[in-house]
Order: sequence, then C-alpha cells, then structure tokens
Amino acid sequence: MMRHLVTQYYRHLCDLLDPNAGNPE
Repeated sequence: MMRHLVTQYYRHLCDLLDPNAGNPE
C-alpha cells in the first residue's frame, strides 16, 4: 500500500514541477 501512495505522491510532484509533461504512460 505504501508503494502505491509513494507513486501517487511522486506523480503529483512531477505534475506540479512540469504540468506540461502530461502522463508518461
């Protein structure tokens, strides 16, 4: 469960840092 939360948090940070990057998937 923790790993999922970390992933969500990391993607949230990436979105804040580079909102124009979009989803890497």
